[in-house]
Amino acid sequence: MRWVFFGLGVVLGSIVGIAQEHISARLFLRPAENLLQVQPVGGYWVRGLVLQAVAMLPQAELRLSDFPVGYGEEATVHLRRARSVVDAQTQWWRGVRPARDGQPEQLEPMQGITQYVFHGHILGEPGSQVTLSVVGGELYGFIRRRNGRLWEFVPSGQRWGNEREHVLGELTTQSQLSQWLCAIEQMSDYWEQLRMIKEPTQPIPHFTTLRQARVAVEATSSLYVRLNRDYDRVAAYIASLFAMVARIYEDELNVTFLLPWILIWMEPPDGEEDPYQNDNDIGALLGEVSAYWNQHRRSVERDLVHVMTAPGGTMVGGIARLNTLCSPGSAYSVSGIRGTYAYPTLGYTWDVHVVAHEIGHVFGAPHTHACYWSPPLDTCVTQDGNPYPTPDACYRSPIIPRPSWDGGSIMSYCHLVQPSVALTFRQRVAVVLRNSRAEACLAQPSTPLLLLQHPVGKQSFRGGSQLEIRWTSAQVQNVTLEYSTDSMRTWERIATGIAATQRSYRWELPRANIPVVWLRIYNTADPAVGDTTLASFAIQIPELRLSRPVGGERYGQREQVNIEWSATLVSVVRLLFSSNGGASWDTLVPATSGRSYVWTVPMVQTDRAVIRIEDTADPTVADQSPFFAIGIPQLSLLVPNGGERWAAGTKQWIRWQSDFVSRIRIEYSTDGGQSWRTIRATQDATVMQYEWTVPNTPTEQALVRLRNLANMDQSVQSAAPFVIEPPISVEFFPVQSTVRIQPFSDQGNGLWLRVQLPEPLFQVQLRLMTLLGQVVQELRWEQVSEGEHLVRVPLPAGLADGVYLLYLTSAQGRWGIPVRLVR
Repeated sequence: MRWVFFGLGVVLGSIVGIAQEHISARLFLRPAENLLQVQPVGGYWVRGLVLQAVAMLPQAELRLSDFPVGYGEEATVHLRRARSVVDAQTQWWRGVRPARDGQPEQLEPMQGITQYVFHGHILGEPGSQVTLSVVGGELYGFIRRRNGRLWEFVPSGQRWGNEREHVLGELTTQSQLSQWLCAIEQMSDYWEQLRMIKEPTQPIPHFTTLRQARVAVEATSSLYVRLNRDYDRVAAYIASLFAMVARIYEDELNVTFLLPWILIWMEPPDGEEDPYQNDNDIGALLGEVSAYWNQHRRSVERDLVHVMTAPGGTMVGGIARLNTLCSPGSAYSVSGIRGTYAYPTLGYTWDVHVVAHEIGHVFGAPHTHACYWSPPLDTCVTQDGNPYPTPDACYRSPIIPRPSWDGGSIMSYCHLVQPSVALTFRQRVAVVLRNSRAEACLAQPSTPLLLLQHPVGKQSFRGGSQLEIRWTSAQVQNVTLEYSTDSMRTWERIATGIAATQRSYRWELPRANIPVVWLRIYNTADPAVGDTTLASFAIQIPELRLSRPVGGERYGQREQVNIEWSATLVSVVRLLFSSNGGASWDTLVPATSGRSYVWTVPMVQTDRAVIRIEDTADPTVADQSPFFAIGIPQLSLLVPNGGERWAAGTKQWIRWQSDFVSRIRIEYSTDGGQSWRTIRATQDATVMQYEWTVPNTPTEQALVRLRNLANMDQSVQSAAPFVIEPPISVEFFPVQSTVRIQPFSDQGNGLWLRVQLPEPLFQVQLRLMTLLGQVVQELRWEQVSEGEHLVRVPLPAGLADGVYLLYLTSAQGRWGIPVRLVR
């Protein structure tokens, strides 16, 4: 059955005439045909234009009769106009293109929406509660009856002309929240917080000062698709959802919400998708959100960020960073949103529950089943409970999960084990939410204003120096300055009673290394009006650290040495040199802002040389090297020095002696020194040896030359030519079968061989020889049988490392292999 409704002009006239009395809800809504549902659900058609006209009435209070408060039940509700979470200053944005490929993100400003919010109760029913939000001709309502039953009134997304279908349904956890789990246990810092903090023991305070939390909201492309790809509908849903969340926080914490910045991402062809890749992984999504906001949206003023997404599948997740309110770099939370477009339309209130839960973590409250509470506030879940084992639960077997005696709460998991959950924080949780961070960092939503301009955070300042603190203010007489070194848990007073019009104060910083410092300023008369640095900063003692020379070096005269250092909070340095252990100093460089300097070693001889580096602004900030030596460079070649016979392809050691020489170039000649080829362009001279693979350039006129890189005129070479022979070839006399000789160990003073003989050998001789033909070891046998034999060849004491030849001879033939010995 459809009702015929009268013209808008007649309705508006009627409303104006009766606004001082009370209004029947039948002006803007009418029952629809019964919906086929597994549980009682009421359907209504709402006249959007009439509803909007009622919401725009100037009266502060309204009475709506004939308003549905349960299935088949109507009553009169008394409403008072409440503050909206969005206002004329709220910035609405549409995502055009995420930041990528070095280009900043592109956002398009949007017109936004107008929201009207009402709070009230059912007349004649003490303890009841009603909240209504009107946005764009749609009505979002929450009704709590005196008996604790919860009902919600939300749009279904269906339209008939100018009418919009809405659904009234009772809220139970047998709907969608039974598949909701918070993923905060995945966060390592959550466990650290649980170990560090405990529930405060102070008496329950009266929250007399209203605070305001600025929540920047971002909706992902998946939520846009979930809500029928309608930007205005997504905007209305965000505003209405946060109006309900704000109502809970206002009632229990005296904290209200303001959404100063809202971004909605769309999906092609309406626009590009959001920048996140982990829509179905809430934990990974939080990491992406944190990184993206910290890099691209630092300028967005907020106390926390909340991202709304619509993951696929049946499980709905949420996650947040615990106790991070007012910390721009870490105050992030994510909620998996169900939306309202499937019968029964019960996702709205559960979405309120999820958002309030995750923001509750940001405010500082752990789950109510955690050991943070002494004792835990509920045992709806346990560590090893079935079917929902919960890691952060305080108890495990033999205690079993059981429903909460008081109906559970927003920060509990009681929705997993009982049919309904109270949409409340409860008093002990509210105290923690208010006192953990909100009391200190959230401002009042009033005219007095105080903003900190410097420092802003992410900076380093010199300990012992004076830091200029700057601020701007409005309608504030005097200010107080404080700093914290323990992540804002406690504060130290800097100064108080400073005239706000002074706008700056010079603070002498502690002379200490303090890596994390927070600074706050507040109205001395009203500490709720204040500001805190956007991020922590560091106080550091200025430091210079000389990294080269390190002491013990032996530099040659005229050598060029790279002096290197690091500096903390030092801009310009002076370099000094002493040849007498610091008794007197010569200035090398009066001022440099670099971090290295190429120094030419002077023509002195000393073993007490020192390099000193000092801050030009404060010479007491300095560092100096241990003693090093300076002398006349000395270089001599030991091997090869003439007469050696080295086979091409073998590895040979070039050896030398040096002093006061740092690096050399190694060269060789095959024509008695008429031309030279590079073996190694630069080599540490102090190691005094280099293993060279002899090139295949046979000659009897080979020479090796060493050159001091600090003074290329200084060089030494082999005293006489040596021989480079052709590569070694092993003589092999074939027999009817093959003999195999395989060295497999040279441990101790013996060389072990594995010899395989296909037939017996007679008059056997095994010789180990140098490349010059000198016999090092010899073994003899009259006969060796066929098969595999392990043979140990003793090695003479003092035998030099190098390549040797191993020959096996017998009456039947001769075999040989090269063997390299390395001790």
